[in-house]
Amino acid sequence: MKRTATIIILALLLAACSSTKHIGEGEQLYTGIKNIEIIGEKEYAKDETGKQAIEEIKAALACVPNGSIAGSSSLRGLPIGLWWYNAFYNSKSKIGRWLFETFGQSPVLISQVDPELRAQVAGNVLKYYGYFNGTANSYTITSKRNPRKAKTFYRITLCEPYRYDSIEYRGYTGEADSLIAATRNKRLIKSGEQFSAKAISNERERINTLLRNNGYYYYQPTFTRILADTTVAPQLVNMRIEEQQGLQPRYTRPYTIGNINIKILPNEQSGNTKSDTLSYRTFSYVYNAEKAPVRAGTLLRNIQLHSGEKYSQEKHQKSIQQFSQMNIFSSTNFSFRQQGAGDTLAMDITA
Repeated sequence: MKRTATIIILALLLAACSSTKHIGEGEQLYTGIKNIEIIGEKEYAKDETGKQAIEEIKAALACVPNGSIAGSSSLRGLPIGLWWYNAFYNSKSKIGRWLFETFGQSPVLISQVDPELRAQVAGNVLKYYGYFNGTANSYTITSKRNPRKAKTFYRITLCEPYRYDSIEYRGYTGEADSLIAATRNKRLIKSGEQFSAKAISNERERINTLLRNNGYYYYQPTFTRILADTTVAPQLVNMRIEEQQGLQPRYTRPYTIGNINIKILPNEQSGNTKSDTLSYRTFSYVYNAEKAPVRAGTLLRNIQLHSGEKYSQEKHQKSIQQFSQMNIFSSTNFSFRQQGAGDTLAMDITA
C-alpha cells in the first residue's frame, strides 16, 4: 500500500513538471484571461442598459481554465485535475485508469476557447445594446517561459450608443389601437433611452400580452413588426411599431366567451359507462357516474373566464392553475373553438 501511494505521489510530481505533456502538436494550453480592457466604459455605460451590456459581454468572454479558483476565468491555482490527467494518461493498471477517470481533468486548449469567436459574440452584444460603432477584439498572449501555454486578452471599445428618437405606433385598428394608446405610460421603449434589442423584444411581447388579455385569442407576437431607421440623424433611431398587414380577420378582433362545457372523463377503475349531463343556459357539465364527482358550483368558482366576458390569457392560465390545485383530476385540458360565425369562443374543459 505504501509503495502504491509513493508511486502515485511521484507520478503527480512528475506530471506537475509538465502540464502540457499530452497536448497535441500546434495546440496551446489555455491559462485564463489576462485582462478584459473596456475602453469608454465610464463615458458610455453609465445607465442600466450600458451596465447590462458590459455584464453580458464579460459573460460571453468568460472561460474557466484548468485549476480555476472559484470558477474564475482569470484567477488560477494549482491545476491538480490536470496533473492527475497527465500522470495517468497512458496508465494500463486498474487503479491508474480509475484515478485518471475519477480525478483527471482534460486540458482546456486555446483552440477550444476560440477567442476570435468569443470576440464576435461580444461584438454582437455591443450592437444588441445600441453600440453600433463599437468593436471587440481578441488577442492570444503566448507564455514566454512555455510557448505551449497562452492567455487571452480582449479589448472592447465602446462608443456613444444610439438612442431612440421618434417612436410611432401605427396600423392597429379598433380596440387594439385604443388599448395601445391607453397604455402609453407602460411602454418599454421611450424617446431618449438607449437602444436595446431586448427592450424592443419585450415591448413586442407586452403588446401581445395586452391584446391577448383583452379578447384577442388568436394574436401572436409575430403579428407586430418593429422597424428601426438609423439614417435620419447620427446616434439616433426612429422606431416604427406596426401591425403586420394582410392578417386574416379572425386574428385581429377580440372574442368573448360563449358556452362553457365541462366533461369529466370516466375513472377506468370504476367501470361506469353511464353518463349524465347537467345544463343551464350557456353551461353544460357531463360526467360518467351516478352523481356528479364534483359540484358544478365548485368547478365554476375555479374558472376565471365567464360567459359574456372577453377572453383573457391571464385568466385562462389562472383557471388552469386553480384546477390543478384542486388535486382532484390527474390532468386538465382547456381548449377553445369558434362558436358560430361571429366573435364568440366556446370553452371546452376536459378533466
